Amino acid sequence: MIQASIKIAGRLYESSATTIVEVIKNLPVGNAKGRGILSLTRGENTKIKVIPLQRVVQLFGTVSDQTKAIALKQVSALFDKTLFET
Repeated sequence: MIQASIKIAGRLYESSATTIVEVIKNLPVGNAKGRGILSLTRGENTKIKVIPLQRVVQLFGTVSDQTKAIALKQVSALFDKTLFET
């Protein structure tokens, strides 16, 4: 099980799922604007990445489904699947 948390503008949002894409999709952020610090944890493996403002808006803002899908793919590519999905 992968645990994810993102901190945006001082608020912390958390979720968990079995794949990187699902865990990012399940984050209950809503319409957030600001740089995000995304942390994924599975067991003892933890990776932290800074997500720029534009990508946070594309992931969690009111944009088209295609834009969300592209942003989700770009953010999930930042994390090594071999560490989290085995």
